Amino acid sequence: MPLPLLAALFCDLALGGLTLAVLIAQLRGRYPRPGIPLAAGLVLLTALFLFTASVSAEELSPSAAVLSWTRLYGQETTRAALLTTDRFRQREHVHVWAERTHHILQQIGYHHLGGQVVKEVVREGTATVFLKARIRTLIGVTEQTEIYTLRQVGGQWLIDSLEVRDEVIPEEENFVACAACVVVPLCSQSQPPA
Repeated sequence: MPLPLLAALFCDLALGGLTLAVLIAQLRGRYPRPGIPLAAGLVLLTALFLFTASVSAEELSPSAAVLSWTRLYGQETTRAALLTTDRFRQREHVHVWAERTHHILQQIGYHHLGGQVVKEVVREGTATVFLKARIRTLIGVTEQTEIYTLRQVGGQWLIDSLEVRDEVIPEEENFVACAACVVVPLCSQSQPPA
């Protein structure tokens, strides 16, 4: 765990203990104006909790952002959309993009089965993550290499583009079950079929 996150958690726990001690003292009648220390303790505790949450989001590495994306995409697509740039979503609002994409993914029975980060390259606010991945659709399980390009925006790594390579698609006999499948552009760099 990163050092700033550990420090924030320690402070959060310490203030929580202090707030509890003040509350117990109030119950025993040791503070003449019990509301002031309790209110101050709760305000500080809330501020530190929010600081801890923001530190953990900003500390997310490019690989961790990609792995979070793979868990969310197709399942909780709105949350996945929050891990992408406007460019990736072709300038669509998060909720509009998520609703449209989620509907399409449900039609093709999409589910990301996870993967293994093979390589991560970080340079001056951009990162590239190579993921050996498996996905399941109506046609079966496909193995592929996913290449994510991420940009750091406001301290958070966001997916800016996705390229799929080295797809190993199930045997042709399995395609009959998926006559209604559509090709979906995943990002602005994908071109729809002519």
